[in-house]
Amino acid sequence: VDHLDSSCKARALLEGQCLAKRLYLQRANIDLIHNVDQIVLTGGASVNVDLIQIMADIFAKPVYAALAPHSG
Repeated sequence: VDHLDSSCKARALLEGQCLAKRLYLQRANIDLIHNVDQIVLTGGASVNVDLIQIMADIFAKPVYAALAPHSG
C-alpha cells in the first residue's frame, strides 16, 4: 500500500466506505434489488463526481446529487 499515490489511497477509502454501506443495508435485510430505485446524496459529498460514480457502481443504481450540496 505504501507505494500507491494519495489519490489511489483516497479512492480505495471511498470504495471501502461504500462497500461497507452496502453490506450494512444487506445485513439489515434491505432488498436493494426490488425496494431501492435510486440513491440521493446530500451534503458536501454530493458534489464529488467520483463518489457519485463509485456509489452507482457498487449499488448498481442511479445516483443523484441533491441541489443543496451543503444540506447534510
